[in-house]
Amino acid sequence: MAVLNQTKELGPTGLLFRAIPKRSVPGNPKIGEPLTFEVSRKATDVNDAYIVVGTRKDLASGNNAVLWIQMDKLSHAMGKPRNCGSCHDSSAQVGKSEWSFFEDRDVTKPFAGSYTIVADNNGIRFTDVRWEQPSLAPNRKLEDFAPFAVLPATAWDVAGINFAIPYNKKRTDAARDELGRFLAELEKKGDSSKTAELRMIAYHNLAMAKKMLKTMK
Repeated sequence: MAVLNQTKELGPTGLLFRAIPKRSVPGNPKIGEPLTFEVSRKATDVNDAYIVVGTRKDLASGNNAVLWIQMDKLSHAMGKPRNCGSCHDSSAQVGKSEWSFFEDRDVTKPFAGSYTIVADNNGIRFTDVRWEQPSLAPNRKLEDFAPFAVLPATAWDVAGINFAIPYNKKRTDAARDELGRFLAELEKKGDSSKTAELRMIAYHNLAMAKKMLKTMK
């Protein structure tokens, strides 16, 4: 992300977090969650974070731009969920993000793009950055609203922060095998709304799914 037309310079901040006041939120018992969650996060353990990368002054227009990375935990809330291996098969985190942009003062029609994010013990990097050729509105230049198109590909990269996920291959493989055995046993019950429910629960709470299977007729 970037904010243009800056009059003051903002330097790199490192990884920053937002505190969340204590609150109660509803759970989903149908997938093995409790009725409610009590949520309270200090500034050091919240789900959402950001990094101010710094101020760029090298746009051709002479415009100053503050670059930052916004990291919001979407989990399974939007779109198709990530598979288990995307988080549990490596200490590195790799994901693809797709976007679409339209602002009629900047372009005459929407255009889309994507990039791949790699976060590991060496920091965070953006690779395979792609976008469609935009149709510019009158008197607009690409750098006026899409600095990623004219800045170096590494402009948003951040080093010096360890994003690696603790990874225990032996434990992960054992858990996956246990889940696989349960799902194989469930398949023997045939297809029904109940087995579909248990299959969903198993990915979130295997112990609960096992208890429910024992009582299933």
